[in-house]
Amino acid sequence: MIDEALQDGVTYCGRNIYLIPCEICGELIKRTQYSRKRTYICDSCKKIIKEKKEGKKPDTDSRHDKRFNCAVEKVKKQVKNFDKYDKAVRVARTRAYQYASIPEAMLAIELLKNKLKIIPQQKIGKYKADFVIPSMKFVVEVDGELYHSDLGKEAERDFYINRTLGFDWKVVHIPARYILEDVTKVTKYILKCKEI
Repeated sequence: MIDEALQDGVTYCGRNIYLIPCEICGELIKRTQYSRKRTYICDSCKKIIKEKKEGKKPDTDSRHDKRFNCAVEKVKKQVKNFDKYDKAVRVARTRAYQYASIPEAMLAIELLKNKLKIIPQQKIGKYKADFVIPSMKFVVEVDGELYHSDLGKEAERDFYINRTLGFDWKVVHIPARYILEDVTKVTKYILKCKEI
């Protein structure tokens, strides 16, 4: 169990104490047990979810919600059977504020649909990775044209991430335009990279 926790980015403090990132906001939750089968949500996120369900919190769309809804519509247009995406959309929606772009939200939905446990916006040292897939030991970066144009800085960042996580981890860069064209092909590519 400790090995699984460490692979999933959970900190083991000894004496059966685990620091588990909240699935929604990333805040560390202190628990005496850890299981990959369980979803961990902090008390403040639980409260917000409950208030929205009870109608106490206005259900107006934030910019994150609008971005996420746009991503859902784009995925709908790309796939034949969107019914298979229901659970993935529900899970991804709880973290809508963590996706910095429409392509990131689309990729999150697709990865979750393929039953991959992802950690969006995972802090790795001085950087934040768009997605970490602990079970595959992958860091996935969605490369938008504005923010990922300096290849020297990208290489330096990738090296830092590898040095921090271990050289058995892979950093995979996906151009945002590929996700906007066909997110299902991108996921197949990520899964193929595991075989290399």
